[in-house]
Amino acid sequence: MDITSTVKTGLSELIEYMRRTDINSGLKKRGNYGIQKPIGRLLIGYKLSSAEEEMLNDWNFHLAPHIKIITFKELIISAKKEIALINSASEKLKRR
Repeated sequence: MDITSTVKTGLSELIEYMRRTDINSGLKKRGNYGIQKPIGRLLIGYKLSSAEEEMLNDWNFHLAPHIKIITFKELIISAKKEIALINSASEKLKRR
């Protein structure tokens, strides 16, 4: 998988944002949104080949724990799980 200029730019911007936020944290100052020690997520592609998935896993191994590259498919699956948890909690509260 050839990393595109868009992914390069995205990683660069994400790292720069995280660096600036970390500097603000070190100075005991909060950033514009009160964020300290951020984590970053970069969304890429939807349907990846097995070779692309393997490379993505390799990148994530080296970028962890602060940065993770995820696919839109992973984001959708994660969102569905979160919605299911919220619905489940809501139903439990209604039964009380």
